[in-house]
Amino acid sequence: MSSAFKNGSSRSKPEGLSQPEYRRHLPAQNRILIESRNCWRLAHADRFAFLIDADAYFAALYEAVTRAQQCVMIVGWDFDRRINLLRDRRNGEYPVILGDLFMSVLSRRPELNIYILEWDYSIVYMFERELFARFRAIRSHPRLHFRLDGNHPLGGCHHQKIVVIDDALAFCGGIDLAQQRWDTRSHKPHDPRRLNPQGQLYPPYHDVQVAVDGAAAAALGELVRERWLRATSRRIPPAQPAAADPWPPDVIPDIREVEVGIARTEPAYRGRKEVREIETLYRDCILAARKYIYIENQYLTSTAVGDALAKRLREKDGPEIVIALPYRRIGWREEYTMGLLRGRIVRELQREDEYHRLRIYYPHVEGLEKGCKNIHSKLMVADDSLVRIGSANLNNRSMGLDTECDLAIEASGNLQVERAIRLLRDRLFADHLGLEAEEVQQTIESEGSLIGAVEKLRLRVTGFSVKPLSPHLPEWLEKVVPVKLLLDPERAFSLGNPVRAFLPDESRRVSSQFLVGTLIALLLIFSMAGISHWTLSSFGPLKAALAQSMVSLLQVPALSSLILAIYVLGSMLLIPITLLVFISALLFEPLHGFLYAFLGSHLAAMVLFVVGRWAGYDLLNRCAGNRLGRLRGRMQRGDIKAVLGVRFFPVAPFTLVSLVAGASRIHSRDFLLGTLAGMTPGIAATVFLVHWMKIIFREPGFAKYMLIFNLAALVVPVLLLIIHFRIHRVHAGRKTDQTSQE
Repeated sequence: MSSAFKNGSSRSKPEGLSQPEYRRHLPAQNRILIESRNCWRLAHADRFAFLIDADAYFAALYEAVTRAQQCVMIVGWDFDRRINLLRDRRNGEYPVILGDLFMSVLSRRPELNIYILEWDYSIVYMFERELFARFRAIRSHPRLHFRLDGNHPLGGCHHQKIVVIDDALAFCGGIDLAQQRWDTRSHKPHDPRRLNPQGQLYPPYHDVQVAVDGAAAAALGELVRERWLRATSRRIPPAQPAAADPWPPDVIPDIREVEVGIARTEPAYRGRKEVREIETLYRDCILAARKYIYIENQYLTSTAVGDALAKRLREKDGPEIVIALPYRRIGWREEYTMGLLRGRIVRELQREDEYHRLRIYYPHVEGLEKGCKNIHSKLMVADDSLVRIGSANLNNRSMGLDTECDLAIEASGNLQVERAIRLLRDRLFADHLGLEAEEVQQTIESEGSLIGAVEKLRLRVTGFSVKPLSPHLPEWLEKVVPVKLLLDPERAFSLGNPVRAFLPDESRRVSSQFLVGTLIALLLIFSMAGISHWTLSSFGPLKAALAQSMVSLLQVPALSSLILAIYVLGSMLLIPITLLVFISALLFEPLHGFLYAFLGSHLAAMVLFVVGRWAGYDLLNRCAGNRLGRLRGRMQRGDIKAVLGVRFFPVAPFTLVSLVAGASRIHSRDFLLGTLAGMTPGIAATVFLVHWMKIIFREPGFAKYMLIFNLAALVVPVLLLIIHFRIHRVHAGRKTDQTSQE
């Protein structure tokens, strides 16, 4: 084993030069982090600290927030004001619950503002989130600014996890301020402090965050301000030089005086160019590694990263590659989608491992029902010379579709940085193996191999270990799963050139979403009808039982009132009205299905209209931000035509349209009539289509299939004509308004 593996890079930093100054003197070929190639910016940090697991991060955040003077800016995939930041740590003079902490510091600091930007999440995650968090936050304090950000392409999400305080301190990594994130480095199997807000125990959870200050923190503040401007069309004032240092006193920097690379993923959207710095940085790091690559990640489905790793495995003298992943994905939905894609990558890498330099492990904890703690970190260490930590998963969407942010530091011969990176690696392995970092380091040095050391140490009986990970789902199942681009896309879905040529430029996104939604709905109808037919035809007793259940259901007292209540409650919970109409049509005969859908949707619309009128536009605007402003602009006329337009051509969710109409100056009579005229055709069409699907699968026949095919062939052109006509009417109205103003 060469001394370079034990002691880091053989380059040494000349005396009298700081690390950033030394980097500038390095030849370009000796550097990995390069602005405008694999990072957005290289910014200096006076202090840099690794925060392993949320116990350390939440405690540091608590101290930092209590020291904030001007602004706290938060962007995240998720946010939950109910989390306890300190658990059984020593409490200070401030509350330990996140929402209460914010209220306390705001009441004491009249100059302080707190800005929270959360992804306007998919309904898939509704029950994993704090319901109505936006309303509770907005009502709490006028200087607490809470917005949802839906400013992303179809299918994408905002996945960054950044907190910036006074532009002087920033946290970035993989940890959201959300439930079921907190854990300590000990990862005890049944830690009574590891409870969600409902008081339920959740499994051990591992993640990593980074704290930086100086110009690096200010640069992240710039990034967050840009996100806020895009989402709300409002600017956050820049912070003045801080009078007090917000750096938490209990956080000892791992590195001083270092350049930090900030890498991003941003999809092409509304005229903004695509940014793939994170993907490029992954490739460059993998290509540059000479001795070893260590990866911790939630996923392993990225085609670009998989290809780069496979290429290095084919080299005779390539680096050792050690990857730590969770054993199973959380929930069946991810297990049979992302889990399958991960299995393919793992098998491909194992086939390329001719020289036996690859190990893929999962952390095993004795005493757990499923035996594995959840790895959520997004980390890579290469050669003791570079480490990157951030929000980007090793999946395709994090490379091009989702909005991400990673931080990276490069030693460039700086022995202090090399020691810090090596210590981080040893601390991570020590936590997974239940050992001390010193023992891990000594074993690596004595074995002269990262894989050799891990293989030796993992056999120690401590209650913690790492075990080899092999794909546990059968290969035949992978063959029936759709291609990876459907499950883990790199870019937003597009209908292609025909639609783009037919529609005006500014309408393409909305029209594509509308058409995609329609086609997906048709596919779901066919699929569910087919599954129900084949299932019931194969299981006679089940069919009889379901028939009897339907008879019983129709005899339930006050059935109509129950169904109408479900429509109202479902709409308030943001369940798509189309889904409720589809279920009504599926369960009942056409007449009853239409009446339930018609009455339920219109009752829900009026209830939401009243709620919007009570809440007022200012409250709703703070909830939905710029998205609400655009919708309100479409309804400024305040008449039946405005409501009819947004109902017949659904440019926004049913719930949001009803709330905005209530908050606007639209008369209740115009709202009701416009809703009746705009929604009734769609409800009738849905009920009719579902009814024909049921007939076809009860009594299949070629003529019936051809009838449905011909109807479908008419639907899409009609939709395109409606959209085309509607958009040109809008353009004509705008030109008329401009002419009158001139």
